Amino acid sequence: MTRTKNGTFKKLIAMVVAFMLVASMTPMAIYGGFVTGEVTESLDLPIVETQTISPAALPFISDYIPIMPLVNVTTEQQLRNAITGVPGIGGTATVIGDITITSWVLFSSNTTLIIPLGSTLTINGGVFFDAVSGNITITNNGEIVNNGTFTWGSGAGTFINNATFTNNGTLDNGAGIINNGNINNNGNIMGFGTITGNVVMHEITYSVTGIGGTVSMSHTSPIAQGTNVTFTATPNSGFQVKEWTDNSSVVTGHTANTYTINNIAQTHTITVEFEPISLTPPIITTYNAVPGRVGDSYGFIFVATGNPAPAFSYIGTLPPGLTLASTTGVLSGTPTTAGTFDFTIVATNFVGTDAAIGITITIDELIHA
Repeated sequence: MTRTKNGTFKKLIAMVVAFMLVASMTPMAIYGGFVTGEVTESLDLPIVETQTISPAALPFISDYIPIMPLVNVTTEQQLRNAITGVPGIGGTATVIGDITITSWVLFSSNTTLIIPLGSTLTINGGVFFDAVSGNITITNNGEIVNNGTFTWGSGAGTFINNATFTNNGTLDNGAGIINNGNINNNGNIMGFGTITGNVVMHEITYSVTGIGGTVSMSHTSPIAQGTNVTFTATPNSGFQVKEWTDNSSVVTGHTANTYTINNIAQTHTITVEFEPISLTPPIITTYNAVPGRVGDSYGFIFVATGNPAPAFSYIGTLPPGLTLASTTGVLSGTPTTAGTFDFTIVATNFVGTDAAIGITITIDELIHA
C-alpha cells in the first residue's frame, strides 16, 4: 500500500515537471514579473540537466505580458490608481462620466489618458505630466475643464484635443497641443509649446505715442484666441499715463499703468500716451517746531507741498540725539543736551527754487525729583 502511494506521488511529480518543460518552450502570459534562477531535478526522477529561465531567454516577453490593462475609471481615486503606479510603467485610464481632481496628480511615463464623448475631467487642483520620461498620450473626445494648473511638460508626449478644453486657470504648454476641437481660454496660457490645428491666432501690436515712457506686453504676438493679455506702461520720471487707445478708440477714463484685454478675439493695435506731471515747486507749510526736554522722547513733522513730493534736509546743527527723515520730514529722537539750537530746514523737488526756513528749538534741562 505504501509502495502504491509513493509510485502515484512520483508519477504526479513527473507530470508536473513535464508540463513545466513544455511550457518553457511555449509563449506564456506571465503576471507579476519574470522568472529567474535555476530549475533543477528533485526526488529521484530521471531529470539530469539544469535549465535557467531569464528575461533574455524570453525575447518576446513584452508581447505576452500586459503591463497594465485598460481601466475604466469613475472616481478620482480610481484614476490615481490607474495612472500613478510604478514610475516608468504608467497605465491606461478611460474617464467614465464626470471626475474632478481636487489636488495634485503626477502622471507617470507610458501613461494613456482618454476622455470619451460624454465624459468630463475637471481639474481643481493640478496635474503634472512627466516631462522627463515622456511617452504620455492624452486624447480628449469629451471635455476637460482646468480650474487649477495643467502642466504639459516639454517632451511629455502627445496631447490631442478633439472636443473642448476650457482653461480657467493656468495651462503650461511645454510639449505642444494638437487641437482639432475648441480651446476656450479664460485664464493664462504659458510655455514654449505650440498649439496646432484648429487654432485662431491674432496679431497684437503696441506702441507709445510721443515721448515720456515705454510699454510692454505680457505675451508674444500672434496670440491664441481666448487669451488674456496685459500691457504695462512705464512712465519716465516726471511723466504719467495720459490715455490708452485700443484700435484707435480712447479707453475712456483709464489712466492706470496697466491695460488688460480679456479673451482676445480679434487683432488689436494698442497705444499709450504719456503727459508731463503738473510740476510745482516746494513750499514748507508746517515748521513751528515744539520745544523738548533732555531724556524725553521727541517728535515733530515738517510738512511741504509740491509736485513731485519734496525731500527734506537741513543746514546747521540739530539738537544732539535728534534725526531728520528726508522723505517724511519727521524730526525725532531723544535729546541728550540742553540748549537752544538754530538750523535751517530745506525742501527740494528740483522744480523751481528750493524752499528753506530757519528753525529754533529749545531743549530744556532734565528735571530731577
